[in-house]
Amino acid sequence: MRTSVSFKNSGRRAIALSVVVGLMVMGLGWYFWVRGQMILREELRTRLQNTAGISALLINSEDVEAIRSPEHMDTPAFHRLVDTLKEIRSQSDHVRFAYIMRKTYDPMILEFVADADALGTLEELDTNGNGMVDADEEGSHPGELYDITEMPALQGPAFIEPTVDQEFTKDQWGILISGYAPIRDDVGRVVATLGLDMRAEQFVSLSSRIFSPVVLLLVVLLSIVVVALIQWDSVQRRMASAAFMS
Repeated sequence: MRTSVSFKNSGRRAIALSVVVGLMVMGLGWYFWVRGQMILREELRTRLQNTAGISALLINSEDVEAIRSPEHMDTPAFHRLVDTLKEIRSQSDHVRFAYIMRKTYDPMILEFVADADALGTLEELDTNGNGMVDADEEGSHPGELYDITEMPALQGPAFIEPTVDQEFTKDQWGILISGYAPIRDDVGRVVATLGLDMRAEQFVSLSSRIFSPVVLLLVVLLSIVVVALIQWDSVQRRMASAAFMS
């Protein structure tokens, strides 16, 4: 009778231990999944921040100061800015948009100075292939206003040092993350900020493949099964040993 009770207690202990180990594995798996997401996100943000900081040094501040309205789009200064922005975009991995903005009288409103797509041809701008340039395919023009009420990075940090948005944005252009860096003149005065919008679909796809919740669940279930089998084998050995002793 005592042997039977002992075996029952052993079985219960085995099940309890399996559950505890399974929960521990689940907790560790979840930690590494979240940590992995954070590491990949931070690597992407750091790369974009560095790219924006270096690229801002290529912008001619005198050209920026010379552009004040759409009438200046035909000037050599504007063409130089657009060419520089296009070169920055072409040399930067996954950058979709490159543009320059400056402050206005309203702290929540910025205005565009130049955009890499401002002088684009039909072939360059017609991304959906419908034979015409739609409104969402046009580049921004000098003096065009932009509301930054919901964009903390552009409300100050972008005009102080290289910075990156905390969150991704999803719109008709896909999943993007934006980085900014101040443009300074020869005496160090900030005259505008450079903005770079980087495609983030690759990051989302990579993080989903590496740290898939489904894979995590399978690992947890497999761990529980393995622990349970080990404990069950231990109980069977004890029962065989007890039977032999009797």
